[in-house]
Amino acid sequence: MKKKSNLGINRTLFIYSSKHLSGSKKVRFFYALKGRGKNAGLIDGKSVIQLSKKTLFVSSRKKDEVRSFLNYWNCEYTALSQNQLTKYTLLKYDSSSFSSTELVKFYYALKGRGDSAGILKSTNSTQLSKGLVLVPNSKIKQIRQFFEFWNCKIEEVSLENEQ
Repeated sequence: MKKKSNLGINRTLFIYSSKHLSGSKKVRFFYALKGRGKNAGLIDGKSVIQLSKKTLFVSSRKKDEVRSFLNYWNCEYTALSQNQLTKYTLLKYDSSSFSSTELVKFYYALKGRGDSAGILKSTNSTQLSKGLVLVPNSKIKQIRQFFEFWNCKIEEVSLENEQ
């Protein structure tokens, strides 16, 4: 059910938004980010890893380049340093096997509905994007139990420095 991996040394997590870009600019943005044809993009799979549609995990030697890239495209972003991240585990989950009804129930349990708080609020966790949650290490057991209850595949990614 769960898999664990480590993303390595001295990285910064960038969470960005490209919603302000028009259709054609958004296409050019993603070509610049991911590359197209023989033209390489910013993401190389080693020093810049795309964890989700709006989340990049970046090595210390590339973080200034990523900041410049996001600033060039006028993207709002949050950058979390390795020191900030050591208290958290990044959790990737896959809800694709749920039926439409199950998916709605799952998201209500995850995010809450009305006066009912979801598991994210009760554990002080943050959903970075669909399928990606930043969880305080002190609450990881509670989150694991939640995903096991929902029979949801998860991958825990440790954000601590490797020694």
